[in-house]
Amino acid sequence: MNIKLIAGLILFGWFSTSFSDVGEREVLDSNDFEETQFDPEYEAVCGEMRERSPSMTDEDYATFLYYFQETECAHIFQLGDIGFSGGRVFHISNGGRHGLETSPVHIQPLEWGCVKVPVKDARGVYIGAGRGNTEAVIAKGCDSYYGGITAFEAISDYTAAGFSDWYIPSASELHRVFDILGVQEASENISSTPFPRYRKYFWSSSDANERKNSKSFGMNLTTGSKLRADRALRFSVLPIRNF
Repeated sequence: MNIKLIAGLILFGWFSTSFSDVGEREVLDSNDFEETQFDPEYEAVCGEMRERSPSMTDEDYATFLYYFQETECAHIFQLGDIGFSGGRVFHISNGGRHGLETSPVHIQPLEWGCVKVPVKDARGVYIGAGRGNTEAVIAKGCDSYYGGITAFEAISDYTAAGFSDWYIPSASELHRVFDILGVQEASENISSTPFPRYRKYFWSSSDANERKNSKSFGMNLTTGSKLRADRALRFSVLPIRNF
């Protein structure tokens, strides 16, 4: 991390402390709440702090934004907003300071991998399970069935807009993408799959928990159709990340 970035983060710490002090005064004197909360001077400071320094690499700025969201200047996101990576926000928490965003691009159709290999730690289907599922499958080090890399090998090396903390969404996270953002077109490189009927499907990271250990959950993000699919099939991958 370069010196200017470190200096910026130190300044963030100073501003965070300053705003925390203001918050304490609001509790003691509620008459000042309106003026303090929406003071144009503070808004201007936050806007300036949000700007990217020309000397920053994509990775520097990604780190900068990570710490930025922990300050009182944090950007407040709404569902459907463009995220820090250039993708879109489909889940929010902490009043919009944190949540989940999609990658701005998809990964071409690939096998899930781990055919007939039990991955018990990847059975989470709820929102928040995608990261753990992904880490569990990557740890298995499974090969593809037909050759080439798997979706999890691809995600482990994936970066976008300087961010490298992407993972494959759980079944519920993938469903929420469709519910909030609507239709998501599959990767343009659809010729890479020998199964035309599945070209619009995306993988989740959720193991389907069936006896033969050969299926995982997928979803058609054009129609919303869900299925338990053979892991040797090639589906597109929509990376997501926490912010």
